Amino acid sequence: MPGWTVQLVGYTTGGEDAYLYQLPLKQDGDGNWVGDLRGPEVRKALGDTSRVVSAIATADDPEETAASYPTYTLTVNGGTQPGGS
Repeated sequence: MPGWTVQLVGYTTGGEDAYLYQLPLKQDGDGNWVGDLRGPEVRKALGDTSRVVSAIATADDPEETAASYPTYTLTVNGGTQPGGS
């Protein structure tokens, strides 16, 4: 896969505030695309008031060569989240 885009969306339960953050990704030594967001970076990206956070993972395939949607793994606080594989 040529690349991935991961966007994080955070919002308040009442809908007063909403935040969108594109997570920077890079390829590791095995060719996997990885991104990381920790500690104060999370608050900076998604604000102080977000109570709901979701991730949108999009495969970047401009030539449309993938026969099926590629899999991914999303890990939050050390736990694998549902979806992607």
